[in-house]
Amino acid sequence: MTGNLIDINNVSKYYGTSAALKDVSFKVGQGEILAIAGPSGSGKTTLLNMISGLSKPTTGSISISSQDIGKLKPGKDLANLVGMIDQQYSIIPELNVINNVLAGNLGNWSLFKSLLSLIYPLERGKVFAILKDLGIEDKINNKAAHLSGGEQQRVSIARLLVQNPMVVLADEPVSSLDPARAEDIMQLIRSKLVNTNRSVIITLHNTRLIQEYCSRLIGIKEHSIVFDVSANEINESMLKELYK
Repeated sequence: MTGNLIDINNVSKYYGTSAALKDVSFKVGQGEILAIAGPSGSGKTTLLNMISGLSKPTTGSISISSQDIGKLKPGKDLANLVGMIDQQYSIIPELNVINNVLAGNLGNWSLFKSLLSLIYPLERGKVFAILKDLGIEDKINNKAAHLSGGEQQRVSIARLLVQNPMVVLADEPVSSLDPARAEDIMQLIRSKLVNTNRSVIITLHNTRLIQEYCSRLIGIKEHSIVFDVSANEINESMLKELYK
């Protein structure tokens, strides 16, 4: 890691008087895979939504590469900074694989170019090369709805490789996959999405996957951080206590 890429500074999120997240602070280094764990309703997804720019903190600030996310409008600047995979794989089932992958360009393309590409997909060679690297080049013209869960998740990774953001947020990306496919996706996230300039923040519940693929684990409970530990400090009892 060559420095901090993400700076979360005293962030809280309130809906009226109800707290969704309270006084959260941490940093993420370049090339780091940071895991976040916690029970449902603890604030994990709220945190990811604020880092992605979908929601703004009530108090505090979030910066990526020294740019305050709260001051950026959706579009090219935000798309260059952050991209996301969620439990539904961030894809549109009714569209072909190539169109789903090219959606990674929407932050940079004009409306006309985006609509044209729905009819005549652009950059086909680039998409084919990325899909080949992920082992699903034969699916390029298939509807995404016809793919398995693991294949759909590979499409979402391909989309992020086209988008090329500095930060990737992954909200329980392997929760619906069997153990073998979950392992495959975690390997791809580490090998394809993490580099010296890009970091990943991922919500996970599987202790072994966290230990094997993540450099740190932040535990969130009752809307606050209760621990922030390195990979070699993570153990099963720690997560059991977190979810108690």
